[in-house]
Amino acid sequence: MTEVDLSRPTRIHMVAIGGKAMSAMAEILLAMGHHVTGSDLVDGPELAHLRSLGATVVVGHDAANVGDAGLVACSTAVSADNVERQAALRRGIPVVSRPELQGSIVGTRRALAVSGTHGKSSTTAMLVTICNHAGLDVSYIVGARIGNLGSARLGSGEWFVVEADESDGTFLQLGAEVAVVTNVDADHLDQWGSLDAIEAGFDRFLSEATGGSMVGVDDPIANRLGARHGSLGVGLSPGADWRIVEPEVGRGVTRFTLIDPSGASTDVAVPEPGVYNARNAAMAIAAAHHLGVPVPVAVEALARYAGLERRFQVRGEVGGVTVVDDYAHNPAKVTAVLAAAAAGGWDRVLAVFQPHRYSRTADLWASFADSFVDADIVWVTELDPSGEPHRDDISGSLIWEAARRAHPDADIRWAPDREALIAEVVGELQRGDLCITIGAGDITTLPSPLLEKLGETSP
Repeated sequence: MTEVDLSRPTRIHMVAIGGKAMSAMAEILLAMGHHVTGSDLVDGPELAHLRSLGATVVVGHDAANVGDAGLVACSTAVSADNVERQAALRRGIPVVSRPELQGSIVGTRRALAVSGTHGKSSTTAMLVTICNHAGLDVSYIVGARIGNLGSARLGSGEWFVVEADESDGTFLQLGAEVAVVTNVDADHLDQWGSLDAIEAGFDRFLSEATGGSMVGVDDPIANRLGARHGSLGVGLSPGADWRIVEPEVGRGVTRFTLIDPSGASTDVAVPEPGVYNARNAAMAIAAAHHLGVPVPVAVEALARYAGLERRFQVRGEVGGVTVVDDYAHNPAKVTAVLAAAAAGGWDRVLAVFQPHRYSRTADLWASFADSFVDADIVWVTELDPSGEPHRDDISGSLIWEAARRAHPDADIRWAPDREALIAEVVGELQRGDLCITIGAGDITTLPSPLLEKLGETSP
């Protein structure tokens, strides 16, 4: 890892600054007093927000954008031949990766890092909410916006709470004093190659935590790793140190009893649906307790949790139809979010799922076969490539076909045409239904036209 000296203000140029992690780091760097410039291929709300904070951001990559930068940081998505990266190298300007820069930023404080294949964003957001309520004034970086708390902040406290991304190995470059692992699953196989390699990465992540660790014991791999490293266990399993008892999922809320390591029990209510959110909330309470926050204070904070963008986010209600958007993009996440939807008491659940990336679809398409069982009608769209080169042999139809073969009596439809999809979904929706759009790509733009068309058709 290349360590960056952030103790003195300098000009830091960020290539692909509009990504969630890059823009969050830019916000922290600005708060530290650095002059931040950046470029991205597409303008958008993240760039506008950074400009409002004082960053100089342009659309398009050009060697001239590097200017007199003292450091250039590149997103993981930036190719080796990017003109700005190459210009910096020719001029002898240090070039660092996103993980290296994030490690240096987080290294300015004591770090508690939350990682895992599922739930790390929500767990981190809940933990930040608790710490903010408890007056710890932590610094934080989260991969999505938390209500009115944003996705990043430089606090005055001693701790840095960070969502630790495993996809590109960032979590191994944060120097975390305290490590949290929610679960370990097969994802990002284009980067890791195998589930064994992913497990080895999380093993190292836990081994390097000098100040303690917590794992989700309901997940077999996380449980095995936690036992190896003496981690506190959190979950529904009888042997959990922080044990969840009798979770009840309703529309927009999950309630459960949490038994702490002392044997004391506390009733918890978090305004998010899904048993997985009981696990996220319990992990956040346990982690906050590790930082000195009393359990009752943590529970009080979670009752006011404002939620995270694109995590079962209600986008609107028209004519008795509720439209929700969620970021779930791998089999376990899709299964969990649809189970939460089914527990919400709607008459029917209608789901639109957009597969994400050629590589992920190639690795996981067969594993989606049982992911849609809690939906009454499912539309599978063409995949969002997310910048990956086109592949003739991979399509979202692979997931549609796998689900249809596994459940021939289920109503699962192939919907490659967006306009036809909108018309068909609106034509099916009835008062009392939930329509949920699911995926990590531009499916998030679908709720707006759906709500608009529903408004036109509602009496």
